[in-house]
Amino acid sequence: MRLVNRSVLVLKPTAKMLDWINSVGEGSTAVTPEEAQEMTNAYLLPEFEDDEEQANYIRFRAKKLFEHELDAWCTDSGRWPSIRNYEAFTEWFRVEVSHMVYDLAPDPIIYN
Repeated sequence: MRLVNRSVLVLKPTAKMLDWINSVGEGSTAVTPEEAQEMTNAYLLPEFEDDEEQANYIRFRAKKLFEHELDAWCTDSGRWPSIRNYEAFTEWFRVEVSHMVYDLAPDPIIYN
């Protein structure tokens, strides 16, 4: 087990995101709040000197993260919410960060 020089950002959908997921109707059945909490994506972040630097990094990338999450549910960007700024991002997702990341795999990471 090795400590990795990264943090992990996990985005958990709020009720607003869940409502949108169910409104685009690409699934056969509605996604429940419990299912939505299990459908999270994790993003590796670089190391930061402090929490403010980390917050600024996330704020700067919020729109791109938002769009990546939306695209996972609906590839038609015309059906995405028109406002995708940081404020909207924080209404649609609960942001969790873990500062200690351990690599349990013996093989190197491969980037696709």
